[in-house]
Amino acid sequence: MSRGGDLSRGSSVSSQKAIALGRGAGVDRPWPMPPTWDLDRTVEGVIVQGEIDLAVADAFEEQASEVVMGSAVGNFLIDLSGITFMDSAGVRALIKVLELRDGQRMIVQPSRRVFCTFVG
Repeated sequence: MSRGGDLSRGSSVSSQKAIALGRGAGVDRPWPMPPTWDLDRTVEGVIVQGEIDLAVADAFEEQASEVVMGSAVGNFLIDLSGITFMDSAGVRALIKVLELRDGQRMIVQPSRRVFCTFVG
């Protein structure tokens, strides 16, 4: 008998490894992507961090909208200083969130990348 098993029966080391990995190891299905953004509530508003792109814009809009609609403060602050990337879908989502309230809205400390997105 060899180290990799009994090769005389038609088995091989590579087929044994494939069987050992099987369905439960995630080999035959994609791994879930880690979150690329985060939204933290504060007394004054929200702090947003990470990347807001087409893949997460709807989730960002939904979560930020919930916070905005549940807020009782007159000036709602959205801190984008932690944003590393925002595409047009992220800008669209942000504008929809800003349109939810009748009171004054502020974008506080936008990151350089977000600022460049807004001014071109």
